[in-house]
Amino acid sequence: MTKSRGKWIKFVEMADTGKTRVWNIITTYDDGTILGQIKWFARWRKYAFFPRPDTLYEVTCLGDIVQFLNDQKEARSQR
Repeated sequence: MTKSRGKWIKFVEMADTGKTRVWNIITTYDDGTILGQIKWFARWRKYAFFPRPDTLYEVTCLGDIVQFLNDQKEARSQR
C-alpha cells in the first residue's frame, strides 16, 4: 500500500489489479475522513476523481488532487 501526501490530504492506495489502481483520498487534519477515490474511468481512458457526497474542497486540496492525477497519467504512459 503506497501513500502520497498533499498539504491537507493523503492518497492511500487501496487496490492494484495489475492494470489499474485505486486510491482513497483521506484528510490529514482530523480523524482521517475519506473524501473520495481516484480510480480508472474507462470511458475517458484515464484516472478520475470520484468525490463522496457532501464533501467540500478548497484550492490547495484541488491542486493536490490535480497534481496526483497528472502524476498517475505520466506514470501510466511510461509503463
